[in-house]
Amino acid sequence: PEANLLLGAETNQGFCGRTVEVDGERFLFYTQAERGHGSDFGSISRPLVLRTATGGRLQACWSARVDPSLRETLLENLDAPLLPSPAAGGSRGTWVQRGSELQATATRDWAVRIYERPAEDFCLETEVTIDDARGAGLVIRLQGDSVFAGAWAVLLDAEAGEVVVTQLPTFPRIETRRWTICRRQAHHLKVTAVDGFVNVFVDDALAIQFHGTAFRRGRLGLYIEQGSATFSSLRARRLG
Repeated sequence: PEANLLLGAETNQGFCGRTVEVDGERFLFYTQAERGHGSDFGSISRPLVLRTATGGRLQACWSARVDPSLRETLLENLDAPLLPSPAAGGSRGTWVQRGSELQATATRDWAVRIYERPAEDFCLETEVTIDDARGAGLVIRLQGDSVFAGAWAVLLDAEAGEVVVTQLPTFPRIETRRWTICRRQAHHLKVTAVDGFVNVFVDDALAIQFHGTAFRRGRLGLYIEQGSATFSSLRARRLG
């Protein structure tokens, strides 16, 4: 069948899945690869609850059993303190706050909005509605105070129909996954990062998992490319 991946990656990023039933729900665990440490062996993932999507397709989803591991709030407001403008890359873009929403626009290029407080292990999430932009998403673990020092970007690419993990400012292909990204419809984008393990959830379904050793700590932010999108309900919490 089409879109038949339960857990997948373009590189060696996860294997040996096993399920267990607890209190009437079935959970998936898998081995997280740690190739960056010189070995293909890794640690066991946090639990993912297995759900059945429309059409009968199985999905690995965020489990509420992980919520007790979410600790103090690191970032809670779209208007939290920002880095000064030198942190911007691509075009400057425009970021307009309207109540609880932030309208982001980059006419020809891409732009970022970076928050001042750094984070190490965290869960970062937002509601993002892509209006006419090519894509929009989150920036994690920005090094220093400039995109030119490096960061990961987790993007919903509406034009390509993909979830993308790439690196600023050079945009190499790190991980991608085909996904239905609907314009003018809110998607819940959630990223967890603990040590080198990064998981990307779209509407609570696991889209991408990967292990990367380039960045272990850094600042968080928002990303917009070639058009407009709206962000709301931004929150980051430390993940124990």
